[in-house]
Amino acid sequence: MKWWTTVSLAVLASASLMIAACGGDNAAPSNRGKSGGKAQAFHPDVPADYKDRKPPAGLDLKNADVIAKGKELFANADRGNCVSCHGASGKGDGPLGASLDPKPSDLTDPAAHELVTDAYIFWRIKTGNAGWGNHDGKVSGMAGFANGSDEDIWQVVAYVRSLNGK
Repeated sequence: MKWWTTVSLAVLASASLMIAACGGDNAAPSNRGKSGGKAQAFHPDVPADYKDRKPPAGLDLKNADVIAKGKELFANADRGNCVSCHGASGKGDGPLGASLDPKPSDLTDPAAHELVTDAYIFWRIKTGNAGWGNHDGKVSGMAGFANGSDEDIWQVVAYVRSLNGK
């Protein structure tokens, strides 16, 4: 066998291995949420110090009063200010959201809710994801809810979950 045939086979084998390694499976890992969602989104792993977070004892995410408080925080320009990007109805159509690329998430998409856990939503609201990329090379500008208590953030989680379109 000639040397160039050997080199060509080695390059082909290496390329095949690299392509196979980049494939992976599309199921949502358990720390992000349930598998089977159809939303097109990229969700990074929840850091270890957030993945097991739960609402404080006595705070029921399905309670109407908790959801109402979360809605108030979601819309409050001095606190969460989520409305500016996600819109009043959570569809990702807020006045600032229109100029963003990637666009803010549609929080009313039930398939998107299937992809993530409550702990994931809490983490994203608390820390934001400004500068975090991997949206086809684009960088998200979501700011965290820095001046919100954990209880405030769980109330916003309750409101976001209430938007799931189901």
